Amino acid sequence: MSLGADRVAGQGEGSLGLRLRRQVVRARREGIRHLVLIGSDLPELAVEDLEAAFAALDGGAPLVLGPASDGGYWLLGLGWAGGAAARREGPRAPRLFAGGSGPITWGSERVREQTLAAAAREGLDATLLPMRADLDRPCDLGRWR
Repeated sequence: MSLGADRVAGQGEGSLGLRLRRQVVRARREGIRHLVLIGSDLPELAVEDLEAAFAALDGGAPLVLGPASDGGYWLLGLGWAGGAAARREGPRAPRLFAGGSGPITWGSERVREQTLAAAAREGLDATLLPMRADLDRPCDLGRWR
């Protein structure tokens, strides 16, 4: 595949949380050791950002988030250490998208906060990457004009 990607998997239908959960379940089922999910709305994304995410996962971080300036995140990375049994059993990442004290309000300025609360509930320590701006609305284009 071009650009160094081994393969691409379709997101499927549903909310962002459901689409993220689907990719995590697929990765666990296929025995993937490190999973990094990014949006396609990141003008500032650099190869160093992805290298930092994978380095954190290689170092044993169970969860990596790239915080977005709007309260969400631009990257989600999950790592499963150990053998196949450890990857099947944990971390409990699919529950990560259920929220810490209720459903995550996808598209709101509370997404990162709610995801971090869910991670804490699941015993997942988060490694945070640098803050970046993503493009969610037409007004977000202003800084790149």
